[in-house]
Amino acid sequence: GTFSLVNIDKNEDGSIAERLYVKRAIGFPSETIRFVNGNVQVRPAGFSSYIDEDSFRSDLSLADGPHRSLDTSSYEGIRAWGSLFGYQEAGLDLSASPAYLKSQYASVQGDSYPDDMYAFETAAKRTKHLINPADMQSRSDSAKYQSGIYVPQDSILPLGDNRDNSRDGRYFGPVTQKKINGSVRFRFWPFTSMKYLGDA
Repeated sequence: GTFSLVNIDKNEDGSIAERLYVKRAIGFPSETIRFVNGNVQVRPAGFSSYIDEDSFRSDLSLADGPHRSLDTSSYEGIRAWGSLFGYQEAGLDLSASPAYLKSQYASVQGDSYPDDMYAFETAAKRTKHLINPADMQSRSDSAKYQSGIYVPQDSILPLGDNRDNSRDGRYFGPVTQKKINGSVRFRFWPFTSMKYLGDA
């Protein structure tokens, strides 16, 4: 027998089918969004400081945000894992890496994949930059993670409710509001949380 890979995401004419995603609009025009240990922080337009997502939602009487599945104590190990990966990417022998990184990494060593890939990549890019500050590409990559994501006019930053490990706006960036096809009005699952979510 043989196996064939079939791309089912195609229209009848063979063109690529449109994929629809349901995400929360977290960042709005002129806001900057950054992530610290998986927690979202928002810098509203015209402000110089960041507000954590829970306070931001509370101040604006917004719906509750998603629940986190990852304990914040895991982030020390995830950051260490990312830093060690940064050493590898820089072509250095891991035996030359600091002992504290190896010790912190031990807490997540049994994992096959980082629980928060964004935090892992942030640490890896920062480490590569620190190893060689003259490497402009590493400096640019690290700065992109450290400075957060700016949302331009007529755009939003969509984030998934699986905030710990979701391929969302953290990776593909803000999207224009013209690409928004609708809004979620009703939650029907789980049945114990069924309710009307209001007009948007």
